[in-house]
Amino acid sequence: MRDSRPSFNVYMITSLSVIIFYLLECDTLLSLVKPVIVPAIFYYYIQTTRYKISKSFSIALWLFFVSDMIEITDSNQGLILIMSCSFVSYIIISAMVLSEKTEIRFSNTSVLFSILFAITAVYMSIQVLISVSLENVPKFIFFAMYAALIIVMVIYAIFRFFTEKDYVSQILLAMTMAMFVSDIFYGYARFLIIDNAIIKVVSIIAQFVSYFWMVQYYNNRRPSLAKRTICKNLKL
Repeated sequence: MRDSRPSFNVYMITSLSVIIFYLLECDTLLSLVKPVIVPAIFYYYIQTTRYKISKSFSIALWLFFVSDMIEITDSNQGLILIMSCSFVSYIIISAMVLSEKTEIRFSNTSVLFSILFAITAVYMSIQVLISVSLENVPKFIFFAMYAALIIVMVIYAIFRFFTEKDYVSQILLAMTMAMFVSDIFYGYARFLIIDNAIIKVVSIIAQFVSYFWMVQYYNNRRPSLAKRTICKNLKL
């Protein structure tokens, strides 16, 4: 395996730089640094993967890059495009997860945690949905579908974690939770809370963390029709 530390270091430095530039309101520097995030984590993926480079996974990752670029250049008018890119990425990731054909077992603990998360997530999502124009029915339906997809992804990850309790299921849960936190806090910052830097920073951090866990999940997942390989330690 090639040394992945340079690409990981670039990813970490640029991620921290984006947060700092956002807090300092250095929009020009922010627009220069943020485009480096996804290429850095993609290069890290290339260096750390033990399998053939996945086209579907690459598309999912680069769609997030497109989403970021739209937000930088046209965040006010491009919201539907931003969400569409992420929505397609989530569908690809969901298909990848389901292809493992894991047998899910239900327990009192997993059901309890899933219900608690579902109630919290639905409540938070409804707050954002209500703030979106209810008069625009197609837009409202798309937002609802988007929220439902990410919530279902997290609930599936919770059940799988309590079923298998291994490293891969931990990564999957961390990845989906980071995606949910990133999206819901983005919605709060955009529609509910005006100029709240903390909410926006939490969204940014969760977004960048989700990219890292995406790569870790794919590198350690169980491909369909193949024997599972579990990596117990992060390899940077």
